[in-house]
Amino acid sequence: RQRRARRGRPCGMRIVPAAIASRACALLLALASDLLLPDHEAEGVLMPEFGAGCETAWLRTFARWDAAHFLHVARHGWDESIASHAFFPLYPLLLRAGAWALGPLAGGALCAEERLVAVGLLLSNVAFVGAAWLLEALGRTLLNDPALARDAALLFCVSPASVFFSSVYTESPFAAATFGGALLLAVRRPNL
Repeated sequence: RQRRARRGRPCGMRIVPAAIASRACALLLALASDLLLPDHEAEGVLMPEFGAGCETAWLRTFARWDAAHFLHVARHGWDESIASHAFFPLYPLLLRAGAWALGPLAGGALCAEERLVAVGLLLSNVAFVGAAWLLEALGRTLLNDPALARDAALLFCVSPASVFFSSVYTESPFAAATFGGALLLAVRRPNL
């Protein structure tokens, strides 16, 4: 209680601003890298599809590699290629539902593909902040050392894989689900 009163927020919420700041840095670094470095022209990978009228070029930075597969499935559904079945099926459905909900709010400012990318960025980054919070809570529960739990969560926030946690990939929702499941096991609530 003294910690809560001194800091102004609950002990477990102190990681949230750090996680948000780390996502902002990761997104800015990805954009800067995309502007400064030449693109790798890979063969045999699905390239992102942006139709006519898609003018928000910075969103294309986050629509490469596996993100292109998620966006393709969200836009066109599952097809017969083996590659489309290798990915977490709920994520494209969440992208599609989010883009549909964002449609009226965007007011024509974003094309359908851009809405999918924007929703994917929001989903991945919110899931990352949740994953960092859950990791700190898990650490506090298992380690009984709030400082060590916070340090572990901070290290998670500056992971070398940050670009994957911030792009249209399933890494962030997977981390949140994993840490959340482990926390439920730690507090003896496995049925949840």
